Amino acid sequence: MDPTRVQRYRETIRILGIDLSRAFDTINHHKLVDVLQTFVPDVDTRLICSLLANTARSLRARHRVLPPFDSNTDTPQGYLLSPLRFVIHLKAALRDLVQEPGMPPILLDQMIVYADDVNFIRADPALLSLIKKRFQQHLLDDHSRQK
Repeated sequence: MDPTRVQRYRETIRILGIDLSRAFDTINHHKLVDVLQTFVPDVDTRLICSLLANTARSLRARHRVLPPFDSNTDTPQGYLLSPLRFVIHLKAALRDLVQEPGMPPILLDQMIVYADDVNFIRADPALLSLIKKRFQQHLLDDHSRQK
C-alpha cells in the first residue's frame, strides 16, 4: 500500500490490529518443535526439546505454596527462549494464514509486526474480516491441540 497513492487518490485503508500479549502464555510446544524441525539441525532441536521438557510450575497463595504441576504451554516471562519461541510460533501462524484460500500472496508485505502486536493493512474490509476469523482460528487450533 503506497502512502502517496492513498493520499493522492483519497483511498480509504483499514488497519486490523491484533494484540497477542497473551500469546506468551499459550505457545504449543509440540507445534514449536514441528516448526523448528523444518530449519534447525536435529542436534539443536533435541537440545531445545530438553529445555522444553519437564517444565514444572507451582502456585503460591499468600504464604502457602501448592505442589508443582507439569506445564507444556507457557513461556515464562524472562525465560531465555521466550522471545524466540514467540517469534517462531507467530511466524508459523502467519505462514499458515497466507496458505488459506482467498488470502493474497502479498499479505505479509502489507502488515506491521511489533513486539506482540500484528497490524494488517488492507483496503478491503471483507478481507480484513476473513483475516481476523482465520488468524483467530489458527491461534485457537494451536491452543486446543496443546491440551
